[in-house]
Parts: sequence; C-alpha cells; structure tokens
Amino acid sequence: MSFTNKVVVITGAATGMGAKTALTFAKLNATLCIIDINEKDLLKIKKECEELTTGQVFEVIADLTKEGDVKKIGKALKQLEKINVLVNSAGVAGPGSLQDADIIEKFDKIVSINLRATVVMTKQVLPALIESKGCIINISSIASTLMMRNLIAYSTSKAGVTTFTKCAAFELASRGVRVNCISPGPVRTNIWKHAGLTEDEQLVFWDQVAETVPLKKCVKVDEIADLVVYLASDKATSITGADFVIDSGMMLGTAEAGCGVRSVPKIVD
Repeated sequence: MSFTNKVVVITGAATGMGAKTALTFAKLNATLCIIDINEKDLLKIKKECEELTTGQVFEVIADLTKEGDVKKIGKALKQLEKINVLVNSAGVAGPGSLQDADIIEKFDKIVSINLRATVVMTKQVLPALIESKGCIINISSIASTLMMRNLIAYSTSKAGVTTFTKCAAFELASRGVRVNCISPGPVRTNIWKHAGLTEDEQLVFWDQVAETVPLKKCVKVDEIADLVVYLASDKATSITGADFVIDSGMMLGTAEAGCGVRSVPKIVD
C-alpha cells in the first residue's frame, strides 16, 4: 500500500491517535498537512514524518475553534496542489454532568472542538475532495452509543460526529467522496491528562478498563492508525457511511453484568 502523490490533511496531529496516523501515512510516502494547537509537539511530529516520507510535510499551528485560525488553515490548504484525504482527529474529553454549575461552558468547549471543528474542516476541504474523489475519516467514539456517567458533553459530541459522518456520506456519495468514522473504545492516550485528571486518576481509569473489557487490554494507537489508512486506501473504495468500532470488545461487555467501565473520574474544582 502506498500514498505516493497523495495529500493527507490531519487535525489533532500533535499527539495520540492523530500523531500516530500522521506517522503511519508518512511511512507510506504521503504528502502531509498536519494541524494542531500544540506547536511544540506538532513540530516534533513534523520532523519525524519528514524522516519517513518522500513527500512534503506542512504544519499549521491553529485553534480550530477560532475563526481567525480557521481562515489561516484555509489559506494553507489553498497552497496544496490537491487534497485526497481528510482525517478529523482533533478532540477533547472532559467529565461533566447536567448537575454541574458550569455544564454549559463545558458543553460548548467540547462540542466546538469535537463536532463543530469536524464540520468546519469538512467544509474547508470539500471542494478539493470532490475534485480528487477523495475521502474523509472522522474519529468518533463508542461513547456515542455507550452511555457513561459523568460524560454527557463528550458523548453528545461524538454522537454528533457519527451522525454527521452518515449524513455527509449520503450527501457526498454522488460526488464520489467517501465519508466514514472510527469509534474507538479505550485507547491509552493523553486525552484524560488534557481533560485535567491527575496521573493517579488516569492510571486507575486505564487499569480498570483493561481489566474489565473482554479482551483484557486497551486498544493501541497503531491499530487506530492502521484502520484509518485502510479506509483511506483503494482497498476500501466501496465503504462509505460506516462506523467502525474498535474497542477490545467493550461494547460486548456492556451486556454482561458488572463488565465494562461505565463512569469516568469526576474532577473536583
């Protein structure tokens, strides 16, 4: 499999699943445009990608929730010769319930990054994808369908991503653009660190997950990246509007009493 002469745009590319996806595409000689608000880590990933790919690597330091930064992204994308793949990987998590005094503030922040930014980037890249008959892969979550306590904003945002994926796939099929999403279960990344959990809270959470899911392990970021690459490749030209669950059997475990972590740590302000 090769992505030589293909251009891949990835948001949330500085860390976690986005970073691993960028590195995996780089190994397949893709030209990359990587986007993230985290300048230090994004430049590190850019350097690593440049050492792997025969294509070019462009970086855009941007906050997807700010209009000025979105315009900066638009200008950068216009400099690309073409765009074949968009991977919407930017996302944040955060505990929150309806009973929290600041739930609206939490909700707006999480939805603006997880859902609204996905729509914004799709709109930005769409003309180029229609021209190239390209594809979009969105990163959703099993939290879109698995109800977990203290996670209302995150779950709602990811449900929106999954539904948006299907709506976009239906609308864009006639233009030759495929749209799919991946719904990971437990993937050991820094997402809960960025949400404000302590190191101890993170360790407890991930250890609980690994112990209770049917396969007794968390999903590896490499597995997510490999699935993204497959969906973007010529091996998946008949797949659109699909939601691929990769969760070590966590969704299966919800049918078994006492199996599966159904809540997340609550931050005490």
